[in-house]
Amino acid sequence: MGKSNRMSALHYKADYWVAEGVFDGLASFGEFEARVNDIFEEKDRGDVFEIFIEGYLATQSITQHKQHWVVGGIPVEMRERFNLPNDGTGIDGIYEETGGNQVAYQVKYRKNHNLTFAEVAPFLGITEKFTDRVGQPPPSGPIIMLVHGRSLLQGQED
Repeated sequence: MGKSNRMSALHYKADYWVAEGVFDGLASFGEFEARVNDIFEEKDRGDVFEIFIEGYLATQSITQHKQHWVVGGIPVEMRERFNLPNDGTGIDGIYEETGGNQVAYQVKYRKNHNLTFAEVAPFLGITEKFTDRVGQPPPSGPIIMLVHGRSLLQGQED
């Protein structure tokens, strides 16, 4: 029997959503987005997108990360060093780049692709001690946000 390529997901709802088949047999991101949009609760749509991003971080070499923590699994020492709240409010995870830099990230999913500053402001405030922060906008959304130090860089997606 061959070794399984399936990764162990860190998100607390991953087992449930994988069992529901939301990721099965996808041929395109548009197909995934349609499935997510069919989920009734906004919180559940956000959880599914967080699980998707976790898989992306685990499988895409572009992120060049060597370790990854999601809310609920961020070590106490790291939470204290970066002054993160115990309940994980405003942050979805941290990944460590191959060079040792830790990057905080937040994921948002909105059916209408509209994301307000008020929705990302807690992330920007809570993660102020990080050198790099990444906010993943809703899929197909117009803004990509990378925060390096205190400089906010925004770009339009093509």
